[in-house]
Amino acid sequence: MKNIYPVIILLFITFLLSSCSDDESNNVIPPSSDTLYTLDSLIAFVNAGTTGFNSNSASFGSTISASMVRMEFTIQSNADSSLGIVATFRDSTNGLPMPPTPQTVHVYSAIDTSYSFTYSVSTQPFFAGFDLGIAVTQPSSIWRYIRFRKIKVIKAS
Repeated sequence: MKNIYPVIILLFITFLLSSCSDDESNNVIPPSSDTLYTLDSLIAFVNAGTTGFNSNSASFGSTISASMVRMEFTIQSNADSSLGIVATFRDSTNGLPMPPTPQTVHVYSAIDTSYSFTYSVSTQPFFAGFDLGIAVTQPSSIWRYIRFRKIKVIKAS
């Protein structure tokens, strides 16, 4: 019976070592040379049980060697009609420093929608901005949020 303990320990160590992996599928692949800007997530939220306003933004600006760019992203939210939630994306083709015609998505219900837009680059440096805002006027039992996911700005030509 005493001889079984070393065998069990040996099996356990072997199991632990065999569970380690050098699988390369989780490695991050660097963006292609056509990718100008990426951001995994940008979020604005209000905690459960509270009211208030929150906002968040990110931007990209650079002189680029492209006449067209494509912006891709997903907007997600757990909004309901009692909330004021907005996501805005803008670029320098709409004017600088504050574009007169940013593209705005007003969110009145839960959303998980992908967007893709192609723009002609008419000014340099090129600018892209992503803004979020959330206003909660009635406390909720869950936290409310809006977020951009998988933002990419890519050379289109």
